[in-house]
Amino acid sequence: MKKVIEIGFDGLNRCGKDTQIALFLNYLSKKNYPYIMARGDGTRSGNDPLYPPSIWWEENRANLMDVNSENYSYKLNLSYQRLCREALIFKRRLENISSTSYLIFNRSILSRYFSLKQYDPDISLEEALISFNPKNKNLIPPIYPDLTLVLDVPKEELLRRLENSIIPETQRYDLIKFRINKYYSLYKQILEELKKNEKVKVFDGKKNPVELNKEIISFLNL
Repeated sequence: MKKVIEIGFDGLNRCGKDTQIALFLNYLSKKNYPYIMARGDGTRSGNDPLYPPSIWWEENRANLMDVNSENYSYKLNLSYQRLCREALIFKRRLENISSTSYLIFNRSILSRYFSLKQYDPDISLEEALISFNPKNKNLIPPIYPDLTLVLDVPKEELLRRLENSIIPETQRYDLIKFRINKYYSLYKQILEELKKNEKVKVFDGKKNPVELNKEIISFLNL
């Protein structure tokens, strides 16, 4: 039976998502599992070789990075609408493949919920995932993977990794540090809520990346 399995990798900046995604995609390739890597937030480049190319994302990335703009929440919603529509396209593409395939998201429900909670503390997860087509106002099916794998890393370790990383954009470095310091407690609050969700699995992001990858593969029973 053919099936598209949707998996999201999530967590705060420097938690190790990119490393685990790379290891996971390498595993899928070795096992000959078809997959598509999908953007899961609104700051991914349109010409990143990891994702399907997109002129829209390339043209809008700078605007989406400007979190201090007056209409940033609107831009955030606009990007999410785009992400949801892309996810539908990618899923249909994979459904034409006769074997089991994977749609992988770099960030999913945790990041979406976390971003909107910063603007509206009372918003629920269900409300955060609602998105409407700006043209016809029809409801767009949300990005809600079959399973979201969260890499949980203590605040002090995230800051240490940030200090040891090479980020050419100084402004981005400052933004990441600011968000970790200001919103880490909010992240932990959201994580405690999502732990009760059967579609969310939390892993210890402090572990050795290779050993953590083996743990993830074993959990997925691949």
